[in-house]
Amino acid sequence: MHQGAVISAIASRWGGPVVVVAERPLAPARLAQGWTQPDFSPADLIVAPTRSQRADLLTSEKTIHVFSGIRGSPENYRTLRTVANTGAMIGVMAEAGRTDQGIISLVRAVRYTMYAARFRSRLSFILAAGAVGVRWYRRVGFPRARIFPFGYFVCDPKETARDRSLDRCLHRPFRILFVGELIRRKGVDLLLNALTNPGLAECQLQIVGEELETCEYHELAVKLGIGQRVKWTDSLPNHEVRRTMKHSDLLVLPSRFDGWGAVTNEALLAGIPVVASDAAGSADLIAAPWLGSVFRAGCVDSLAAAIHRHVSEGPPTTHLRMKIRSWAKNATGGDAAAEYFQAVIRHVRDGQPRPTAPWACPPERVGDIDSV
Repeated sequence: MHQGAVISAIASRWGGPVVVVAERPLAPARLAQGWTQPDFSPADLIVAPTRSQRADLLTSEKTIHVFSGIRGSPENYRTLRTVANTGAMIGVMAEAGRTDQGIISLVRAVRYTMYAARFRSRLSFILAAGAVGVRWYRRVGFPRARIFPFGYFVCDPKETARDRSLDRCLHRPFRILFVGELIRRKGVDLLLNALTNPGLAECQLQIVGEELETCEYHELAVKLGIGQRVKWTDSLPNHEVRRTMKHSDLLVLPSRFDGWGAVTNEALLAGIPVVASDAAGSADLIAAPWLGSVFRAGCVDSLAAAIHRHVSEGPPTTHLRMKIRSWAKNATGGDAAAEYFQAVIRHVRDGQPRPTAPWACPPERVGDIDSV
C-alpha cells in the first residue's frame, strides 16, 4: 500500500516493463480508514490474477521477482516456490515478525528459520523494514550480506494556500498527534499515561482513529485526569490526516511493535518531528535530534522523557518545519528509494559496492537542507 511512490519511480527509470501483482483489491476496512488505491503508474497493475496470468509472468528467467513477504498469502507462497525452481532473481520485501506475542512469536521464529533453510540459497536480497526487520531476518538465519534495510515510502502531497497559512502562534498549548488503530499493539495507553507527567501538563493530544465510540481509551483518559486535554477524531481521509499533521507540533508513534509505521513518513513530510518507539521500523527515519526522538518500547517514562524534550523546545519554528520537510523529501521520497533499490540490484547482480540507504546517511549529506 505504502509503496506506490517508490514503485512508480522504479517503473519510470527501469528501462523495461514493471508489473505490480496485487492478491486482492484494497480491503473495505482500509477504505473505511480513509485509504485510497495507490497509483503505481507507469507500472502495470494486475489485481487478483488467475494462475494462468501468474504463469505468464514467470516465463522469462531475466525477470527480477520481488515478493511482499515470504508467505503473505497461499498464492504468494506458491508462486515463490515456483520461481525458486527457475533461474530468475528473487527478492523479498518484508517486515519483521512480531516478537511481543509470547509462544506465537516463538512459533513464528521457528517457521521462519525453516523458510531460511529452504530459500536462503535462492533469495538474492531481502529488503527488510527498518532495523527491527534487519535484526529479525538475521536472527532467523538469512545471510547477513543479503539483507538490506528498506521501508515504506509515501507520496508528498502538494502544499496548498491553506497549508501555508497555518496557525504559527507560539502562545498556545503544544499539540501532540496520534494517528492509527486504537489497539493495544499501537500503545495508545502508553501515550495517555505519559501525558500525566507534570512536565507535559500544558500539552494537548489529538487522537485520530476508528471506532472511537467503543474505544476503551476514553475511560482511561478520564481516569488519568487528562480527559479535557484529549481530542478524539474519527478516521479521516489521508489528505485530511496530512493537513492535521501540518497543524500539529509533534507526532507520536508509541507502538509496542510496528513493522514500519508510515505515519512517521507522513509527519516528516508535513514538517513536524516524530517520537517513535524503538520497536517500530520507521524509527530508522529519526536520523538526527531535530527530526525527533526514539524511546524504549513499552516504557512510559522513556516515552514521557522523549516527548518532554520536544515540548521544552516549544512548537517547531517555520524554519525547522521547512528543514524537516526538505530532508524527508530528499531522503525518504520515491526517487531516493528507487535509486537505492537499483543500487541494491547492481550490488547483488553485478558486484558493485553495497549501497547505504539514503535515510541512513548523515542528514547534512542528503540534499541541501540548509538552503531553505
